[in-house]
Amino acid sequence: PKRKIVKKAIISRPHNKLNAKNKPENNQVRAVSEFMNYYGLSSYTDILLEGMKRGDLETPARNIFKDTGYEMVILNSINGKVKERYRYLPMIDKKDGSKRYILFWKKPIEIKNFYYGYQGEEIRKLQELLKRVGIYQDMVDGVVGKNTMKALIKYQKACSLNISGYPDKETLFMLYTDAGDIKDGG
Repeated sequence: PKRKIVKKAIISRPHNKLNAKNKPENNQVRAVSEFMNYYGLSSYTDILLEGMKRGDLETPARNIFKDTGYEMVILNSINGKVKERYRYLPMIDKKDGSKRYILFWKKPIEIKNFYYGYQGEEIRKLQELLKRVGIYQDMVDGVVGKNTMKALIKYQKACSLNISGYPDKETLFMLYTDAGDIKDGG
């Protein structure tokens, strides 16, 4: 009887160690740690993990951007250019169970105003990007008009982005990537 107990203990120990090493939580921690380290953001690993656990990525995104200038981009899907050029972290969205992809970049332009008739240099750059990816056919004049708005929505649909009609960080990221204007990490 004593021998059987010893055998079971010896057999079960390695099994338990293997389970502990291969727990999904440990794999996730390692993947997030490697991902954050790649971008030089290792000090934010715990903040991102906690946000992922809570289903709130806005708080870590805001803190990381404020401290480093890196924008967190969350995409519904990724194309070949993104796969080739960027380190991304796949994750499951807690809200709807869908797969998402996180990456970081530094935005070359900030578009704070985007409404019909608004004019600015940042709108001119947006129109140039839309034209370079073959979506915008109108004159590049730096004015938000119906064709600029239509082109932006058409692009968001084509890239499986959230269709907001606004040049948000995900839309700008994809435009810059598709136009070939940025490299990995900004």
